[in-house]
Amino acid sequence: MAKKKKKKISNGVKIIYLGSGEFGIECLNALAKSSHSLAFIVTQPQHPAGRGRKPKATPVAHWAKTNSTPFIETDDINTPQVIEKIASLKPDLIVVIAFGQKIGTGVDKSAAQRRYKCPRLVTAEIPRSRPNKLGDNQWRNRNRHQHNHLS
Repeated sequence: MAKKKKKKISNGVKIIYLGSGEFGIECLNALAKSSHSLAFIVTQPQHPAGRGRKPKATPVAHWAKTNSTPFIETDDINTPQVIEKIASLKPDLIVVIAFGQKIGTGVDKSAAQRRYKCPRLVTAEIPRSRPNKLGDNQWRNRNRHQHNHLS
């Protein structure tokens, strides 16, 4: 009777990161130090910035270049080429942080072609402003009973 070959199970998770803003750099640093595999990054293309309106890469693209992580800059993640690239990498997890594009069902479906559904972890940037138009001191005084740790 022939023995069945056991599949080699990796401890690390293969991750694709979708993001553009500086907000996600701390997460990228943590992923790079972890036992997981940051397989690919998708970010926004360069946009004109400053007085000279010279093209400037996103903080995530700059991070990817600095850390020698494969990445692509695209204005539309929903193009067949990008979807095929994501599907070919067979991610276990897609992390989305401050990406700035609507992600269509094609991206999820391409990742879900695996045996297990690929979850998408999404976070939104929390605004630094207070929930109302009161100044900081007014907000603290008004909410002191709820937020005693604020001074």
